[in-house]
Amino acid sequence: MFGFVNNALENLVIRTYGEDKWKAVLLQAGVDLEDHHFLQSFLYEDYDTFSLIDAACLVLGRDREALMEEFGDQFFHWCEESGYDQLLRLLGRSLGEFLSSLDALHDHLQLTYPGMQAPSFRIASHPTNPNGLYLHYYSVRVGLEHIVRGIILTVAHSIYHLEIVMEIVEASQVSQARYHACFSIVPVDPKKSTLWTGSLHEILPTGDARQENGIDSIERSLDMGNLLSKEAFCQLFPFHIVFDRNLNIVQMGESVRRLLPETARKAKKVFLPTIMMLERPCLNLSFEVILRHIHTIFVMKMRHSPKGCMPVKFKGQMKYIPSSDVMIYMCSPRVRFLRELEEHGLYLSDIPMHDATREIVMTSESQQAHLTMVQKLEETTDELMYSKNALSVEKARSDALLHSILPRTVAKQILNRQEVAPVWYKKVTILFSDIVGFTSICGQCSPIDVIGMLNELYTLFDYLTTVNDVYKVETIGDAYMVVGGLPEKCDDHATRIANMALDMSHATSKVKRPDQPTESIHVSLTTCDC
Repeated sequence: MFGFVNNALENLVIRTYGEDKWKAVLLQAGVDLEDHHFLQSFLYEDYDTFSLIDAACLVLGRDREALMEEFGDQFFHWCEESGYDQLLRLLGRSLGEFLSSLDALHDHLQLTYPGMQAPSFRIASHPTNPNGLYLHYYSVRVGLEHIVRGIILTVAHSIYHLEIVMEIVEASQVSQARYHACFSIVPVDPKKSTLWTGSLHEILPTGDARQENGIDSIERSLDMGNLLSKEAFCQLFPFHIVFDRNLNIVQMGESVRRLLPETARKAKKVFLPTIMMLERPCLNLSFEVILRHIHTIFVMKMRHSPKGCMPVKFKGQMKYIPSSDVMIYMCSPRVRFLRELEEHGLYLSDIPMHDATREIVMTSESQQAHLTMVQKLEETTDELMYSKNALSVEKARSDALLHSILPRTVAKQILNRQEVAPVWYKKVTILFSDIVGFTSICGQCSPIDVIGMLNELYTLFDYLTTVNDVYKVETIGDAYMVVGGLPEKCDDHATRIANMALDMSHATSKVKRPDQPTESIHVSLTTCDC
């Protein structure tokens, strides 16, 4: 899946549960981004996304189905925030029209995001409720129907202000590469709200399609007598296929004919399924099925191709011609780039000037260059963010080291690039200490034992400097030097240092020498100016 899917899940967890929970989800899923982020326009393994969902259920203690519906809701809002809000709101006047346009939208997104394995949708009449509908969902991925439910419920509420009841009627693996789920969608109150702006029959034709709106006008436009011959029509619309109820081809455009194998071009009768296969929507190819889904965008693929070329895909609309009882498939090559034209053995001259495919191919070249730049920019931005975070970590370490060496006020001046002026203190109290018999200890014990003893002892001493509010100046070997009354001036500096000396003596008794059970230190104090 593309990175934007994982980004939507990340937004859901961070906004609802906090960033710490998202880090725990990544850890549980075994996804190591190394302080990077998911790149929106890059493909990631499906395994990563499913692992993140499973990990989120465990970390958040959520039911999988409920979390996936919440994810669907968040994914819709993420699409809105990413600039797709206007497209989504103009997809249809009603929820029914929105759903009927989903397949065409995903077909377009497949061209925008090469490599996307987009789902397919189609709608059908509700078998028991005339105010409802069935939504059929097909995907190569298993178990995402609850995300679909979350998205549709949010679309109904956010865009169409519609309360619906949406239930999963069926979910099953229909083939090795296709998963199918069927949803029942019914408005809560059909008197106050409806799934359609017009007649349900206009969107979901049933029975005889001769009564469809617009058919008579199309028939009249084709009935032009001697004004337009069959040969002229085939030249004017080079990408079209006319077939009868038995799916036998009775007419086709010149460019489609050119793409057929030689045997098919010479045959007196050509059976449509022998030369083309239906890719979208996911239906069995038959005349009656097409009639029932006449308002759907159809994507068909040639079964054969000229030598050295890839099979061509076509995208278009089916129209029923009642007077001849035939179906006409008005289509265009489903291509975006010049290289795809070349791969299919096509030329721009094969596409009629009135066909928008010409403009799509020409503009897509610049869009592809722009997309490549966006991907590189996204990678560079991610690397810069990673470098920035790494720099912040290193700066924090260097600041901590500076504060451990110098007084806080002096360190702050240095970090702010300010000049550190010398200061004269009239009275301060200084403490010096050393370990009794340190030379003998070093001669009798191993270096690691000596270092361990010093580390334990000085860790206690450092803590005591914080308790008594005195400043540690330096440690050299076994010598430990502390001062009271600087860098912050105070009147009780001698008292603080005296308490420090007593605390140090008491702490030393708890530290064992490597060669003896107890440890002892020399301590000396002096008050002077500096």
